[in-house]
Amino acid sequence: MKPAPHEGRTTPRGFSPLASLGRFLFRAVTGRIGHMPQYLHRPASFPGGAAFTVFRTIRMSGAPLSGAAVFTVRFTPRNMTLMANRVFSLVPIPFFTGLPGFRAKCWMEDRVTGTCSGIYQWDSAEAARAYARSFAIRFMMKRSVPGSLSWQVHPGTTLERFMEAACRRGGTGPAAREST
Repeated sequence: MKPAPHEGRTTPRGFSPLASLGRFLFRAVTGRIGHMPQYLHRPASFPGGAAFTVFRTIRMSGAPLSGAAVFTVRFTPRNMTLMANRVFSLVPIPFFTGLPGFRAKCWMEDRVTGTCSGIYQWDSAEAARAYARSFAIRFMMKRSVPGSLSWQVHPGTTLERFMEAACRRGGTGPAAREST
């Protein structure tokens, strides 16, 4: 995973918080926001031994998830418990779910290490990379332990394929062993 970007902080076109909020409100009023209950509370393991549990999902209803890129991010919240992070992570939802190309997200946490992760579906690798330069990632950096935030774009895959592979490996990481 790449460390958080320190250059190119220019907000990409269409990636303003107010424009995103407007699109989110439109989608909410028109019933275009849904969830992916098949992933809730499932353990997911990733290369390197990181093990997470999904605690929230969101999906833009009617949006095909056959898009071209998955964006993954990991960070450790600064001065915040995992439970406090769950609550606090509700705040930015209207400001990133309306960004151009956003399709879905799974929120996850590793209860052993205190690390959080997000798995996003974007309709293109370009949109995923633009998100990495957006106000949303800068906001995440400000509330993270310095140096703990990293991200990666996975072009040519979908959230479903990415999560199904992670969930198949699910019971093998340290968090899964602790909970048994």
